[in-house]
Amino acid sequence: MRKVLSLLAVTLLFFSFCGCSGSGAGEPPAPKEPVRIDAGSWPQNEYTESLPQPASGFVTNGWIDETGGYCYVELSGMDQGGFDQYLSTLHDAGFSDAENASTEGTENLLLSSGTLTLSITYTDGQFGMYISKNEKNTDGI
Repeated sequence: MRKVLSLLAVTLLFFSFCGCSGSGAGEPPAPKEPVRIDAGSWPQNEYTESLPQPASGFVTNGWIDETGGYCYVELSGMDQGGFDQYLSTLHDAGFSDAENASTEGTENLLLSSGTLTLSITYTDGQFGMYISKNEKNTDGI
């Protein structure tokens, strides 16, 4: 009789623990997968809406990563003159250089405006740009 009661108690404990562990209520939500950007046309989204569109080159790749809080756009077919023109357009739009880590043959720039930060790389006709929103300062500083 003791064996039966002990076995019954162990079985009840086992099922009570199993019932509590499968609820998933305390688990964080799974991160969202990046959303691909269609090749061929300049993307229209919350990251690019206030950003000037390059006059040369064509979009070959890109995505929006909501979990990471950025958008990536890659263009091909942009020559050095087109890159220089776009950089000038960005400066005219209120972006200023935050950092320049360029080397021979490769341009690596970090630009910032009041609302966006851009990390730009250009080399041999390939142009890539990470776009992120600047965090609003809620401390009044």
